[in-house]
Formats: sequence, structure tokens, C-alpha cells
Amino acid sequence: MKRFQTVPFKFAFLAAIIAGTCSIPVSARASVTFEFQMGAMPIPGNSLGVLVADTGGDGFTSPQQAAGTALVAGNAMGSGDDRIVAVFPITTGDPFAPGNGFAEFVGPVDYESLGVAEGEALIFYAFPVRSMGEEIRRGESFVSFRTDQSASIVGNMGFTLPEDGGSYVLGVFDPDFGGDTDFAEILPDTPLITVADPVDLIVGKDFELQLGGTGSPTLYLVRGLPPGLHYDRLTGLISGRLIRSGQFQFRVWIRNDAATSGPLTVSMDVAALPDEVVGNFQGLVAREAGLNESLGGKLALRTGRDGRLTGRLYLGGRSYGFRGELDADIVSGVPVDPTAAITINRRGLAPVEVDLTLDIDAETMAGSVGDGVDTTTVEGYHQGWHSRTNRPEAYEGYYTSLLDFDATQGLSGDAAVPQGNGFAALTVTRGGVARWQGRMADGASVSLAGILGPNGEYFVFRTLYRNTGSVLGTGMVISDPGNDGGYDDNTVDGLWDWLKQAQTSTRVRNYRDGFGVAEPVRQVVSGERYFPPARGEIPMGFPDQEGNASLLFSEGGLGDAEMNPNVVFQLTAGARGRMPTPGEVDNPARTSFSINRRTGLVSGAFLLQDTNPDSTTQPFFRRRGSYRGMILPSQRMGAGYFLLGQLPDDTVDPPTSLGTAPILSGQVVVEEPVP
Repeated sequence: MKRFQTVPFKFAFLAAIIAGTCSIPVSARASVTFEFQMGAMPIPGNSLGVLVADTGGDGFTSPQQAAGTALVAGNAMGSGDDRIVAVFPITTGDPFAPGNGFAEFVGPVDYESLGVAEGEALIFYAFPVRSMGEEIRRGESFVSFRTDQSASIVGNMGFTLPEDGGSYVLGVFDPDFGGDTDFAEILPDTPLITVADPVDLIVGKDFELQLGGTGSPTLYLVRGLPPGLHYDRLTGLISGRLIRSGQFQFRVWIRNDAATSGPLTVSMDVAALPDEVVGNFQGLVAREAGLNESLGGKLALRTGRDGRLTGRLYLGGRSYGFRGELDADIVSGVPVDPTAAITINRRGLAPVEVDLTLDIDAETMAGSVGDGVDTTTVEGYHQGWHSRTNRPEAYEGYYTSLLDFDATQGLSGDAAVPQGNGFAALTVTRGGVARWQGRMADGASVSLAGILGPNGEYFVFRTLYRNTGSVLGTGMVISDPGNDGGYDDNTVDGLWDWLKQAQTSTRVRNYRDGFGVAEPVRQVVSGERYFPPARGEIPMGFPDQEGNASLLFSEGGLGDAEMNPNVVFQLTAGARGRMPTPGEVDNPARTSFSINRRTGLVSGAFLLQDTNPDSTTQPFFRRRGSYRGMILPSQRMGAGYFLLGQLPDDTVDPPTSLGTAPILSGQVVVEEPVP
């Protein structure tokens, strides 16, 4: 014979009763309904009422022996033969005030589908702070009640299942409501724990859980909290930040002047941060005069699976390390985009505030950077690629590209701005890193690396001229533009902008006054996948014949020169072009040409001679120019820049010589000769 032992808990406070609907299976055979009333029985707030039938007639199994049972009508209590008949949130009804009784409509009850029968004994349980469908927890505290004393019962049924068919009333009342039940007398002094299993938990979320209990608790004891959490033993407040994912269980005891409860086992299921927001991020900081001297910047961020983050913020030529935490959340099991609010202290300067949002679906980062006076934007990408598990095969490889003016800016022919073409080689690695190596049109070297975005996006940021200028921009590697299933025809595009502030050193000859300060010089990027020509093959598919290529030079002060370095020559399968005889009529400037077939880089030099009217001993000014560029085989051309010192000028202050005159940039193009 089973024994039932009532859990020794006593209610010491009255809590609000929440409204709800009884959870009962319904079928065409259902024919029993009844109104169930108890008053003035003190029930804690958010309690769940459960009616259980003893189908075996051998006594009731204590809920403490039925941990893991879902509180759903029709379920057995643990491994025994007791059967749940009804589950309902306890609601207040007339004549009861909130917290001192309830009236609940139960039914219709289908005996056959539930596996119960007329005459089987019933017992009532109240589980504090529970919801329908939740499982009984190990150490669960509860209230139970049943009586066989007819004098204590009002209505036409007792604590047994009535005859199938009909409507019934079951009521139990204390003297205040006309009954003779003393609820206080049957409740012991041990406190009742009132705490729900926390839900919607995720690493990076701030956590608070207030433990509660009846009987005026004086001390709370908690063991086994997840990492990152702590509790106050006097107030029962559990708080902290979730830093590890997994399924956790901790135990709670509550002590009052009479006794100690429990322990109650509380479960926590902490979700991991999505992979899309864990790892490396990089973002481009826009130009802002007060914040980064209009040089722009970069944000490098690394997030951990514990929700902590580290990083470095680059503002122009300065950088600042920082640490912080993600603020994560999850709603109905679905993570929402985490955010971060970071304060970076700077010596002698106002702190910088960085506010970020990480987009889970797009794998992007966006936000703002500000110092309380000036603010700018930051946008970037997550490093989702991996050399072994998630290669960027659709983007991998080596690319050549050229930089040219944005025609809408109207800078072509403006001698104050470099007139050549910059160029850059891009290598997309197996690990999803975009590495750039090239030169701007004034010869400034550009070398940088950054994250390739999930759809081939990239950004560039590089300070130049000893942190008095910069280039920054964005673009994309476009995969399989021909939709043929291959990646050999990949292209790369972008829009960069470029500035150089005025230089203070008189030794600077190359655009000392700077350019692009009022409005950065826009550079349109155009490039393609590059494959070295096969052995014996002429680059760019030029025909194997004499005079198959030409070099054309323009701008850069050539309009003041007495000769032009333009030349028609033979591009061969070797590393050097077959040039006309230097100094002769077909090559008066002694122009040379070489090509790196592996990288697509071209280079060369020329020599200009101009009459010196002021000297009889040195009748000519001799000026050597050099050029660099890159080819785009699919367009059967290449381009770049040349640098040339200008002729002396004694009309300026101070006068210039060959060694001090400005150096200007012009354009060089290699292509097939125009017939």
C-alpha cells in the first residue's frame, strides 16, 4: 500500500490569483463538469491547481516522488497509477478576495480518455509559481488538500469522481464562509518556496531572479549557480551575467524562524550566442574632422563565447585598445541582435563612446563612434570564413585592379591632383582575408588586410604620408558574374576616397599643398581575377607581331616638355618589351618597359631633354621619369601613373631648380596601337 505524506509547508502570505482556463482533454463522450471552490485557503500568486485521481485505490503518490512529470491532464504521476484529471491556473471568484480562495470550473471531463472511473479518490495540489505543461521539479514545494468529512464539504460531490454524466459542485470553506474547515490548522510552519524556472536565457544577458517564500523567510541558501551569477542570502536576489551556455540546475533552501524548506531544484537552460556573432569583426569608421582629423578609422573587434569582447579602435593615426561585453537577449527561444556599449578612456582627451549592433542574419556590425561632441559611423562585417570548414571558394584568388577618377567630380586635368591611375592587387585567402598591395597615383604605397564580408564585401583603410592623409572605401568581389558556374570571371569593384593634408616639410616635392581636404578625391575601383599567361603566351592576348603594343603618356607636366615618351613596341612572351632603339626617332625618350607576368605589374622609365636657355655649358635639362601600373587582361589594356619632376621656375618664390621643382603625376596606358 502506498503512503502519502503531505509536504510540510505553511502559507504565511496571500498572493494574487491569476486567471486561466482548465486544461482538460475534450471529446464527444465528455459528460462530467463541476465547480470547485475552496476558501479562504491562502494560495501564493501564480499558483497552478492540479486534481489527481487514485486509479489503483492504493493511496496517493507524493509529487516529491514524481519529479519530471509534466503537469498535463491525462499524465500519470511519476511511475505510479495516479492520474492527473485537471490542471488549471487558480483564479479568484466570488465570494473570495484575491489570495484567500478560488472558484474554478472543471470540465468537461472524459473518463475514458483520461483512464479514470467513477468512485476513484481525488486530491488537490497547488504548485506555486508554475504554468501548465511544466514538469514537477525535484524538491518541489506544494500544498495538498483532501477530506472525506462530509460536514466539511458543500455541494453534491466529495473528493471522489462522481457518477459519469451531469454537473456537480464541490466546495470546502472555513467558518468565515459558512464551513467548518480550519485551513490554518492543517498547514505546517515550514516555508513554501515560490520561484519559477527562468526562461529565455542566453550568454551575455543580464540576469535577475528574486527568490520568494512564505512564512517570513530570514535566510536564503543557494548551491550550484551557473558561472557568472551570485546571490544575496538575506534578500534572496540572484543576479549577475550569464557567461556559459548549457543546462544547469541549482538548489534553493529557505529558512524562517520555524524551519528550513527544500531543497528545491531550479533548472536553467542557457542558450549559446549564435556563431554569427562570435569571433572577429572589422568595421570602417567614417571620416570626421573633430574625431579623426578627417582621416577615418577602423574598428577591430573580437567577441568570445562568454559574451566578453576585446578590440582596438583606430582614429586616424591613433589607436586605443578596449574591453567590454555584449548585451544579448532571446525571445521565445529566438536570439535577438546583440548590442555593445563601450567606453574608451583616452589620456588627455574626452572618452570615446562606441555603440554597436551585431546583425545575426546579415553577419554585419553597425553603430556609432563619438566623443560627446563629434560623432561618426562605423560599419563592418563578421569573419565567418574558415580555411577548413567554410572556405570562400567563390571569391578566392588573385585580382588586379585599377583606380580612376569619378568622372562626376570633374578632377581630370586638374594639376593640383595626381592625374595618373593608382592600382592594387587583391588576394582573397582560403581563410577569408582580403589582402591589398598597391600604390596610389602619386606613388604612395598601400598595403593592408581586412575581413571579407559574407557576400564578398570588403573595406579599406590606410593612413598615408605619416598620418597626414589616408585612403578608405568599400567595395565587393563579384562572384561568377557570367552565371556559368565558375569563378574565373570574377570581378572586383569599389569606391574609395583619398586625401592628403598640406605638408609642412620643404623637402616634400610631391603635392606639398595636399589635395582632397575639402572633398576627398573619389577613386573608382575596377578589377578582375588574374591568371598569369601560359609559358610562351603573350600577356593580354596581344598578337605575336612587331608593333603590337603602345605606351601612351599624358598630363604630369608633359605639356611643357619638348619630347613625349610615347612609344610603339613589341610586347613579347618575355619579361621585357622589345623597344625601338633608345634615342632614335621611334623612341626619343629612351622609354623602357617590363612586366611581371606572375603579378600583372608593369614598370619602366624614360628620359626627357629640354633646352636650357640660361646656360651654355649645360644646354639641356635632363629629367628622368618612372612609371608603374597593372594590367587587366580581359580589357586588353593596363594603366598606371608616372612621376616627373617639373622644369625649373624662377618666377615663383622661392625659385625652383631641377632638384626642388614639384613632382607631378601623370597617366600611362599600355594597349594595342590604334590603326
